[in-house]
Amino acid sequence: MVLEYVKPKSSFEPSNKASMKKKQVHM
Repeated sequence: MVLEYVKPKSSFEPSNKASMKKKQVHM
């Protein structure tokens, strides 16, 4: 589910970094 959220946000470079951080927290 997190991957899907990062896909649409992939266009945003700054957002991508924020998503990566959130992904680590979920892991």
